[in-house]
Amino acid sequence: MTQDDPKVMKLRPCSVIIRARQLGLPSGNDTNTLQVNCEFSDDCSLKIIPAANNWNYFSVESSLPGMMHFNLNIKTESCKDSSPDIDDQEQLTDIAENDVNFNNSSNSVFHNTLCWPNIPLIRISLPTNLAFEYNLPPEEEDAYPFILNISNTKYTLTSFDVLSTVDIGGTLVIELAVSPFMNLSQNNVSVSGCLSYGIRPDSEDIDCSDGRRLAANTTSWENRLSTLFVPYPEAGIWYFRLKARCYASNSTNSSIHFIPCELSETPVFLRIRSTPCVSGHCGRYGTCYQYVSGGLIFSTCNCIAGWKGWGCTDNSTARSDSELMLDVLLLTLSNLLFIPAIVLSAYRNYYTEAFIYFATMASSAFYHACDAEVYSFCLIRLNVLQFCDFYLAILSIWVTLIAMAKLPNAVQSFVHMAGAVGVALGVEYDRTGLWVFVLPTGIGLVILLTSWVTRCYKKHLCYPNRRTWVFGLLPGTLLASSGLIIYAFFETKDNYSFVHSAWHATIALSVLFLLPKGKSSCKSTPEPTSSCSYIRVGDIGCHDASQPVGTPYAHLLAPTP
Repeated sequence: MTQDDPKVMKLRPCSVIIRARQLGLPSGNDTNTLQVNCEFSDDCSLKIIPAANNWNYFSVESSLPGMMHFNLNIKTESCKDSSPDIDDQEQLTDIAENDVNFNNSSNSVFHNTLCWPNIPLIRISLPTNLAFEYNLPPEEEDAYPFILNISNTKYTLTSFDVLSTVDIGGTLVIELAVSPFMNLSQNNVSVSGCLSYGIRPDSEDIDCSDGRRLAANTTSWENRLSTLFVPYPEAGIWYFRLKARCYASNSTNSSIHFIPCELSETPVFLRIRSTPCVSGHCGRYGTCYQYVSGGLIFSTCNCIAGWKGWGCTDNSTARSDSELMLDVLLLTLSNLLFIPAIVLSAYRNYYTEAFIYFATMASSAFYHACDAEVYSFCLIRLNVLQFCDFYLAILSIWVTLIAMAKLPNAVQSFVHMAGAVGVALGVEYDRTGLWVFVLPTGIGLVILLTSWVTRCYKKHLCYPNRRTWVFGLLPGTLLASSGLIIYAFFETKDNYSFVHSAWHATIALSVLFLLPKGKSSCKSTPEPTSSCSYIRVGDIGCHDASQPVGTPYAHLLAPTP
């Protein structure tokens, strides 16, 4: 049996039901199953179009109890050179004591309506993944023709293969168009195509109910081209049937009257190809990605701005341009609230902290501008901006806690560098994880509390004082804690722009309350003093906190010998 063989199963009238189906077991409740009840039918036969290079199934069911003997005749017919031909006779082995024979009589006439002109195609594999084309055989100088002449009186058939693994992850594209060079002075032309998988389209199925249909006509330039997309095509043989008909269009109404064509053939443009996603892209609101999973390569569109669908063309949940612009402005301009923290840090001589706050503001603004949907601006690669945003945000928390601890200069320099290296490792390991925020913050709080307890022990006083707690630490802690809570537990995809902007605002404003008063700057050259000088304790503005007040000036209070 060849791929063009129709099969006929014949039984003389008896109490049996024969069923046939391609690519699956036949069933009485399956719409793809052909069946005939021989008890109520004079013509106990079925005619099917077999699936090429695949399994075709037949079943015989008796409506009476007990064993039944019957004769089963199978006739096959193949198309060779567009003319019917009967295969050589073959004898099958008996199955379950039933007589099953191939009936092949050279004198019998079996009219085959499926013998159409078959157009061969040549596969061209392209260097891109999931990309290939099927073209007509080359003519002179290895040029592939684009125009195909199809019959106006009968169907034209072509077939092509979709390979497993390498072809099934893309989108099959069929483009059909009426040639623009055709003379349409007498009548218009309509060209219809029917795409089916595994089984040739039936000539009686005019509407292509078992396949995918596309049509082009010459009523207008817009209708001359028709395109069909098949996402993730199945591996195997695909058939494409073509038929051209001429019609006269009535200008007074939309009715179409088909008429005989003056010419025997119609030139059409046919292109069969495969691309990733939808013609290699996903439109304005999507990006095409290719993935490898389980040895398979497949492509898909990642849609943005609420658009969805295979090609990101469904705008049922799309967001408006004003909403998208508002998101960008909120996420970028909210970082300007770091400016007061930068100014205050510089005013209080915290220059390292001021630089970190400035870098955090700039990196966060540029990252969100690059990561925005539709309205985006990328100064450098998004991955670099994302690292800088997460890294500097955590580093800002770290240097703020260290500044609040008021460590000695040597210890503070070491802690700054150790924190910078540790935060960089954590962000590179998992920049979006919760622990990368919690761990540096926890270590910073331990250092802060240790420093405060040490000060309280040495001074025998509560540190910081009540005024600092009420007007600085309490509101600053509330702002920072609320920002961390909404960032970690309340941020979703829908409210991202609002919640994340609030996170920017709370963290930036908390610095104004948490940053301690400025570092004291002492003159390097002390003023000359005499043995009779005295100084008030309240005028001492520069001293080591670990020494009692007035210790640096003890020599001034000593009696003169």
